[in-house]
Amino acid sequence: MGQTCESKANQQTALDKNNQVLFQLKSVRDKLENKINNLETKEKATKEKAKQCLRSKQRDKAKFYLKGCKLYQKNIKTTEGQLTMIEDQIMTIENAQTSKDTILALQKGNQALQQIQKEVKIEDLDKIKEDMDEIKDNDKEISDFFKERTEEAEEECEEEFEQLMKEVQNEKVSNNNAKANNNNINLPNIPNTGIKTGVNNNQIKNTNIKQNQVLMSKV
Repeated sequence: MGQTCESKANQQTALDKNNQVLFQLKSVRDKLENKINNLETKEKATKEKAKQCLRSKQRDKAKFYLKGCKLYQKNIKTTEGQLTMIEDQIMTIENAQTSKDTILALQKGNQALQQIQKEVKIEDLDKIKEDMDEIKDNDKEISDFFKERTEEAEEECEEEFEQLMKEVQNEKVSNNNAKANNNNINLPNIPNTGIKTGVNNNQIKNTNIKQNQVLMSKV
């Protein structure tokens, strides 16, 4: 534990030093850029003075200013060389730091993977698989149970339906037989009394009374 803390402290110290170095290099870079801008401004101004001297036919003075322009140009090139070296060094350090960060990240990733692999065991996976298989089997048993009950209910419903169909058919046959029997009953013939159409009810009653009397006398 102590070694780990010490290692982290060393890494932080190295990181702080690298940041300080980068800060110094970038500060020098900014100064060099400003110096180049100032030299270019002075070089342009000196060159313009040389042109003015030539316009006023002051040849010796124009040459003097041209020599100054050459000094500025030389100084600009020297400063640009320094700036190029500074920028190259900054880029190199930043790339190295990025590479270092990448390597450290990869190392931490490997450590994390190794830790995960230690925590995940094949036995645990086998146990999980067994539990899942058991759950699936239980689900299948429950599903089969309800399926059987559903099939039984459907069979019972079909049986009741067939029975009901038979009862309805028997009732229909019975009703048809009853109607047929009613149609076959022989009704007594009405005696022909010779009564003409239009006879009133009193005459019919009297005729029936006379017939009954005759029948009673015979008895």
